[in-house]
Amino acid sequence: MSTVVIGLGNTTLSDDGAGPLAARELGRRLAREVDAVQVVELGIGGLRLMETMVGHERAIVLDALHTGQLAAGTVVELDLDDLDGSLHQCSVHDMSLPAALAVGQAAGVDLPSQIRVLGIEVLDVTTFSHELSPAVAQALPELVARAMELARTEDWCASRTAPGSGHTDPSDRLADPGDPHTDPRARQTDLMEETGCA
Repeated sequence: MSTVVIGLGNTTLSDDGAGPLAARELGRRLAREVDAVQVVELGIGGLRLMETMVGHERAIVLDALHTGQLAAGTVVELDLDDLDGSLHQCSVHDMSLPAALAVGQAAGVDLPSQIRVLGIEVLDVTTFSHELSPAVAQALPELVARAMELARTEDWCASRTAPGSGHTDPSDRLADPGDPHTDPRARQTDLMEETGCA
């Protein structure tokens, strides 16, 4: 099964480089043990991100988050509806990833049937530095490990993060009971459809 792992961000802007740095480390590990996985570093989202997914059955996106609601270094697993805090899923000169995927689907492009976004909450994305902030640097191995787990796993539906497992699902943390956009119980069916697990 063909999988692409995409690390988004700029490694010269401190924590903004978390995605590419995680992808780089993942690539070193995957080269020794997992076939049919391509690892790519990318600076922007939108249409360019969608194009990078073409021809693959699955996609794993590693990105920095700046929600202001999570502790720095928190690793979360996102669905396409949860991308508001993601720094690179869209560009000011481009479109959101869901919109880009819709364009690709309308054009008959061969896109992944399953997409997972792993994000890490960051602190500093404006300082010119190749160093991550301490909290983000400390949590980077967790991001790499979760991406490695997904790359190794055939059945993503069975591997979806369970409450209390150590990985955060933002729909659990930020849920507003009764709101179909944030209540995980109200969204369960939609999330299964979005991730190909229905």
